[in-house]
Amino acid sequence: MVPLHPFLAHIPLVLALFMPVILFSLVILIAKGKLSEKGWWVGVITQSCLVVFAYIALSSGEGEEDLVAQFVSKRFIGQHENMAEVFSGLSVILLGVMIVINYVKENLAKKLRVLAAVFSFIPLGVGLYVGMLGGEIAYAHGGAEAYYGMEEPETMGILPTPGMNTSESDYPVNELELNNPDPAYPDDEYQGYDNDQGPDSYEDYQEDESFPEYEEDRTYEAE
Repeated sequence: MVPLHPFLAHIPLVLALFMPVILFSLVILIAKGKLSEKGWWVGVITQSCLVVFAYIALSSGEGEEDLVAQFVSKRFIGQHENMAEVFSGLSVILLGVMIVINYVKENLAKKLRVLAAVFSFIPLGVGLYVGMLGGEIAYAHGGAEAYYGMEEPETMGILPTPGMNTSESDYPVNELELNNPDPAYPDDEYQGYDNDQGPDSYEDYQEDESFPEYEEDRTYEAE
């Protein structure tokens, strides 16, 4: 079983890592007149994606909590979860401020854009701390052991499964007939020799003149 939570948790962290760069770039471009005020919506959309994935990651972590709690103390899991909720809450606050900026006067919007860009470092710092706590749960406290040995068993061999029609043919192999041959056929049809009459060793086999190879040798000698 592959844990889904670590994959989902990295998405909002990566977005949070780039948000200060994006917001400060938008502030500079809008201030210099190289980008209209509507360009701020690029940051709003990016932050919206961050919030959505933050709550998806939070939900996935709650779904795997019971499994990991069998190997890790709930104190560590609770600390990680609480900080994840703080990160999500701060991200929502930042998103709200960024949306309001588009509906206020430009003089106030300029100040709020700078404030939003500076504020974006706070969710980033909390998010990195959340990621550090998650890494400690997985590796330092043994949380990754919860997923060991849960892989689906590999299929061994190509033999048909008893009781199941695994053959591609319309006439599948009957395992019962293979394991229990028809008693109408003598054993020497299958083995060549009866257990009481067959050669006891390889040397007896070589000395047995009833085999065809000895007949071929006598034919050769006659010629």
